[in-house]
Amino acid sequence: MASPRQAPVTLEWLRNSQRQMWKHKCTTCGSEPRGIATELELRARVRELEWQLKDLEAKLAAAGS
Repeated sequence: MASPRQAPVTLEWLRNSQRQMWKHKCTTCGSEPRGIATELELRARVRELEWQLKDLEAKLAAAGS
C-alpha cells in the first residue's frame, strides 16, 4: 500500500512545532535528550524557508516590474 502524499511544511507549522517543543522542554526541564537537536533543526529549517521566501518574493517583484 502506498503511503499518502505529505503536505508541504509551512513556516507557520514549523513555528507552531517549535513552540510545542519549547513547552515540552519547559515541562521536562530540558531533560529530553533529542529536544535540543530537534529545536536547532527546526530553527535552521525556518531560517532556510524564510530565505527561500524572500528570494521568491524578490524574483516575483522583478518579474512584475
